[in-house]
Amino acid sequence: MPDGQHALSVSSTIIGDGYFDTLGIPLVRGRAFDIHDTNDAPGAVIINEAMAEKYWAGRDPLGTRIEIRTPKVRTARIVGIARTTKYRSFGEHSLPFMYLPLSQSEENFVYLFVATRTDPASFIPVVRNAVAK
Repeated sequence: MPDGQHALSVSSTIIGDGYFDTLGIPLVRGRAFDIHDTNDAPGAVIINEAMAEKYWAGRDPLGTRIEIRTPKVRTARIVGIARTTKYRSFGEHSLPFMYLPLSQSEENFVYLFVATRTDPASFIPVVRNAVAK
């Protein structure tokens, strides 16, 4: 923490399986979330390169524990570092960002990203069925 500061505000999102692959965001170090990152397991978080460079300059953030204050305060271990990308607009500067696993969240509203190799409209019934289940 910078001197005299007790908390940082960092943008974040909650993600599910396949998020990085679907959006083409490479993990540059560490690991993605997996089946072991459940609600009963220790907290896990993935940060982007911009966050690693800003808050851990010259040090390795992998394995570091951080406190995350969402509606529920919890401690999480940094398990991966993702490539920095654009989060809000194409013109934005590199933004420190972190990803939290859906499997450790109480969130009940999500966005669904689907990548297809053929006509996306043909997948609408399949996606609707999967979401309903």
